Amino acid sequence: MPIGWTCTDPDKVYSLLLASYIDYSVIQFRRFGESKLTKPKELKGIKQLCSVDYIPKKNKSSLFLKENDVYVKHTDYFSPMWQPPTNDLGKPVAYYLKKYFNQTPSGEKFVYDDNWSSIVLRSEAWIKISNLKSFLLNREYSSVDIARLILDLQKKESHTPRNLTIAVDLEWERYWQRVVEGLRECIND
Repeated sequence: MPIGWTCTDPDKVYSLLLASYIDYSVIQFRRFGESKLTKPKELKGIKQLCSVDYIPKKNKSSLFLKENDVYVKHTDYFSPMWQPPTNDLGKPVAYYLKKYFNQTPSGEKFVYDDNWSSIVLRSEAWIKISNLKSFLLNREYSSVDIARLILDLQKKESHTPRNLTIAVDLEWERYWQRVVEGLRECIND
């Protein structure tokens, strides 16, 4: 038996050398109007580990852990805002919903139909972050460091818009930081 084998722990060597990178990939993507996403086959029989706010109190994403990889079901992945035609600008939301989406607003709260807001065309994605658990367990990396690393990888992915503003960048960094902190909390329990 080689001496290196007896003096070291093979799992420790693997985690230090081979699993010392993170990879980010969108494995499924859905735009508004397309069929719903299905749970990836790799996650069959695996329950949700935890959930994390993307938009506090409005939108949560589900987190799953399989071996060393983290899967995220993100239900608002770079969702675009709907732009009304120029001849219909300045109309209330209820008008747009009825005319263009064949929907009536649920629970109309106002006596007058004069509320204005944006209509978001929701996009969803299943995201896989390979080898993230190794980084989470290694306390040398802060939550902010890992979040920035994930964000840098996310920016290189094809579904990510190329013209991210600083505000959007910070929003995603804070989200990934919440993901890292939530995962660390769940893994340590």
